[in-house]
Amino acid sequence: MLPSKTGGPSVEAGKPWFVYLLRCSNGCLYAGITTDVQQRLKTHNAGKGSRYVRAHRPAKLVAFTASGNKSIASSLEYAVKSLTRPQKVALARKWRAAAGTDPEIGDLPSESAQP
Repeated sequence: MLPSKTGGPSVEAGKPWFVYLLRCSNGCLYAGITTDVQQRLKTHNAGKGSRYVRAHRPAKLVAFTASGNKSIASSLEYAVKSLTRPQKVALARKWRAAAGTDPEIGDLPSESAQP
């Protein structure tokens, strides 16, 4: 089962959870979890997602990865949120490489870009 038309890893058993990275309008990288990456991005950009993204729209999808279940996704999200910006950019590059780097995914910010 693919999460969306943006590509990415598939998970067969049950409803998969994904950890995603968005680039907000101010250049910050935001991490979150969901079972539907495309729908969650739409929700964020409609102003109905997190307060942070609501205040820094529009957001673009940078990368995502499949996770075994909600608990694992939440733990990974917590770990990603504690990374530095260069570490998040490196992780996004790794996730995109694993997914085949779909051109529909928003451009990666440079590691030196400061929000």
